[in-house]
Amino acid sequence: MAIVSAICNQYKSDIIGVTSANQHTSAHTYKMALYTTSRATLDKTTTVYDITNEVAGAGYTAAGFTLSAPTITQTGDIQILSFTTDPNWPTSTLANVGGALIYNATLNRAIATLNTGTLNTTNGTLTIDLGNSAVTGTDIAAVGTTQITRTAADFITAGFQIGQTIYTTITNNPGPLVITGVAAGTLTFAGGITAQAGGSSFTVRAATIAI
Repeated sequence: MAIVSAICNQYKSDIIGVTSANQHTSAHTYKMALYTTSRATLDKTTTVYDITNEVAGAGYTAAGFTLSAPTITQTGDIQILSFTTDPNWPTSTLANVGGALIYNATLNRAIATLNTGTLNTTNGTLTIDLGNSAVTGTDIAAVGTTQITRTAADFITAGFQIGQTIYTTITNNPGPLVITGVAAGTLTFAGGITAQAGGSSFTVRAATIAI
């Protein structure tokens, strides 16, 4: 296997079979740990945080970055788990960072894994963008088969980026859709868009963790 971006099966199991032993709450501590490209498996089968091939270096502490308390937002039929602060490691010197694990540190239960590509810092700041971008308005429309547009032209300032996965309340285009291009008033995708005019209030939201 390899490092793959995924929602962990452990987290899905915890949601379905809630007991006092595995119930996730906002009072718990949530963290993101980083792993090197040498990690053999970091994917949906990951169940807990462990130290195998965890990153080591100046500016990084074992077990990772402590995240903000999570919030849950519903977009259409999709539930999105968000953390308001992007994990960051200032003045860090880290080599061959290849993946990350979001987990409940109180319960030591895996939530999601991320393939970050290969990242390196030398006395710099490493930030993992969790993609909490969102816009809402009546001027959002789906055009052709590849684009969502907005006359307010604020997709860039809202923080949307290439590679993010988005979900929408646009009836025919709930997502998930992966962004391949970003302009001020346009999000572009590889395909899969059904044309739909604006006029109603729609939300377009990026997310790392969506069920």
